Amino acid sequence: MTDQIKEIFTLPLGLKPVVKFNNDELYGSKSLNKKFIKALSKVPRTKGISKQIGVLVNNKSIIPCFFQKGFKDFLAWRIFKSKPITMQFIDYEIDENGDPIEGTGKTSTVIIDERKAAHSIMGFYTPEHEKIILIMSNSLNIFAYAPNDFLSELTLHELMHMVALQKQSKFLSIFKQDLISFYSSLWSQIFYLQKNKIKENDIKNILSFVLKLERQKSKISNGDLIKYYKLMENLKEYSNLSDEKFTKQLIDYIVIIKIYLKNISLFFSKIKKYQHIIVPIYKTYEEVFGLKNLTSVCIQELIYPSEVIAIYSETGTSPKFKAAVNSLT
Repeated sequence: MTDQIKEIFTLPLGLKPVVKFNNDELYGSKSLNKKFIKALSKVPRTKGISKQIGVLVNNKSIIPCFFQKGFKDFLAWRIFKSKPITMQFIDYEIDENGDPIEGTGKTSTVIIDERKAAHSIMGFYTPEHEKIILIMSNSLNIFAYAPNDFLSELTLHELMHMVALQKQSKFLSIFKQDLISFYSSLWSQIFYLQKNKIKENDIKNILSFVLKLERQKSKISNGDLIKYYKLMENLKEYSNLSDEKFTKQLIDYIVIIKIYLKNISLFFSKIKKYQHIIVPIYKTYEEVFGLKNLTSVCIQELIYPSEVIAIYSETGTSPKFKAAVNSLT
């Protein structure tokens, strides 16, 4: 029996095309949908919203389906199959000239690794289809292989993206203060800001712009990044860095975003060069939400604020997430 036939034998009965993505047909079934909903009803994180998830599956807003070997253009699949990357960032105290003070450096280490069962399941929200697509490997029984907990975590993560883009006002009414806290902390770390002097309106103005970037249908352009740069310059007055060093940090901040948007392979090859921008994202998750030892690839936070809430939702401990999902049904 060939490997291909063996794979076919592992698939549930009744498979049919359920969605077309990048010209690839993806297949699902009623049986798969039922197993998916049942799996999420067993996990505390999603047990309380399993009925709402069932509604979203039945109205085809969430589509569980199977990964096909020919689906080679699924970029996220390759991202999460990257080799582990270790990054270190030394955080110094700054003197009155904006220079690091020797002997004050604190080293932070981050390891980016393949996430849990990411080889056998992957999910994403597609604005084009306004759906969450959960792609599972057709060579494995996903519900025997991937822990229900991971499946629950992934689904709630993508639901936060869906709420952010489909129910923008509700998303902001629930999570605006969380986002302000996150970006205040993040930008303070990257640009050595004096947090007690920052005007919250400056943070809100930048955050509002980045939220618009995430929602726009066109690709983020050089013009968008120039506007982003100019807005971020408003933080200079709160920084302990010299003007020259602040500008250098800000250029690196924008450049790594541009690299990520342009070429994901190039991003991974350059990531260590920009660890002074990337590592503070991990530190901020710990400082603001208490999330430690994240191994996911943090970069989207710089341009997609919903990613912050999506990562935060993986804890599943706040009633805010249930309120957000309720807005979808």
